Amino acid sequence: MILARWRTGDTIAGRWHVREVLAGPYGVVYTVFDNESGDVLAAKTFSDVLLHWDGILPHRLKKEALPWLKLGHHQNVVQPRFIHSVDGCPLLFMEYVCGTHLGQWIGSTCLIDDAAMILRFALQLCDGLEHAQSNGIGAHRDVRPENCLITPQRVLKVTDPGLSRALDDSLIAAAGDARSAAQTRTRADLAELVHGRRTEDGRRGVAAAAYLAPEQFAGSKHVDQRADIYAFGVLLFQMVTGELPFVAASWTEFEQLHKTREPPSLAQRHPLFANVIQTCLAKEAPRRFTDFATVRRHLAQLYRSLTGETHALPLEGDELEAEDCDNRGLGQLRFGYLRQALGSFERALELSPDHPVLWAHKGEALRQLGQSDEALICHQVSIELDSKCVAAWYHRGLALRVLERFSEALACHERALELDPRCWQAWMDKGLTFAALGQRQAELACYDRVLELNPRHGAGRYS
Repeated sequence: MILARWRTGDTIAGRWHVREVLAGPYGVVYTVFDNESGDVLAAKTFSDVLLHWDGILPHRLKKEALPWLKLGHHQNVVQPRFIHSVDGCPLLFMEYVCGTHLGQWIGSTCLIDDAAMILRFALQLCDGLEHAQSNGIGAHRDVRPENCLITPQRVLKVTDPGLSRALDDSLIAAAGDARSAAQTRTRADLAELVHGRRTEDGRRGVAAAAYLAPEQFAGSKHVDQRADIYAFGVLLFQMVTGELPFVAASWTEFEQLHKTREPPSLAQRHPLFANVIQTCLAKEAPRRFTDFATVRRHLAQLYRSLTGETHALPLEGDELEAEDCDNRGLGQLRFGYLRQALGSFERALELSPDHPVLWAHKGEALRQLGQSDEALICHQVSIELDSKCVAAWYHRGLALRVLERFSEALACHERALELDPRCWQAWMDKGLTFAALGQRQAELACYDRVLELNPRHGAGRYS
């Protein structure tokens, strides 16, 4: 594992208090509390080894991040805030998304058994990528589950558009660098360089090849959005089946499979998705969809045929700002900044006073502040606004359990699960309520259902 420069509990530059550290094959993401703004943010950087090895990598990062910083606000794109360097280490600060990533949904019954949810995520990813690519980003180059973040309200936000080019440029430089005895040519080799030996993170670097278009193995510098459409096809195949279309143990093997092997046919098992996936995964770029707007039109038709409804366009204006305040509040709530969270939810309600989920989240902040009676009032408002609001019933059950009103809490859990039987968090809290009542067998049955729905304990939270 990459050694992070800062650890949990440290303060960066006297301003950003580190609450969580996540290391990947090439870099580190710090979750920090900004002592000036009161926001929880994510700060991304490369590993110290990479920064030392490629002295102009900080410049590369800033260059590739600039179009993202200028992109403008969109519901399905993570919002970057600013870049700040600390002792030669460039930190790209962005909004913190309190939720999971798509990889924690893939393979769970929460997703595989819900074709409408698959289509909603796919449409949102199309919206995010189309916005980025029509506003100067060009190809994303790194479309994979870890770069598709899912909020607690099941909104997909694509992150890191264009940033992988900074790594790709380092690979090009590595080919002629005498310090690279192995003549680095792939990201897997770069991960090995970072660690000095093949590790689990090195294997994760190889795993990135699962999403590369055939033409991308020759280098990403000149690929266009059709390479992203291929990666999108891999993701959609994975969401539908829970499996990758190609499985390999090495970069070279992945390259051969992507270039020569046809993906497994879905015509019999998943006819709804088969044609779209087949077109996305065409070996030759000209045979794929030309852009994400075209992909979206096909998926929107499938969504309408499946649900009888038109998929909503991305939020704008006050509604989008209210969602941002809500997401900010959820991040503050997760790390215990309760007063700040309450302020964020109240600001969201100023912008969107009739939004039932916002009332439920304000109620949860009040509950955690020890004001359960006031929390129940908020949940009642939420239910009056929308009696089918799962978050309202779920959070009301939490507040009632704290007040030891267990029978009423169970009734709320039951109502939440009636509305959404796949809400694993409601099953978890129903189990905890049974535990408080000493009903061990019923408690364990709830936990079994949690594991059946989501073994990773990550997807579908109503936070």
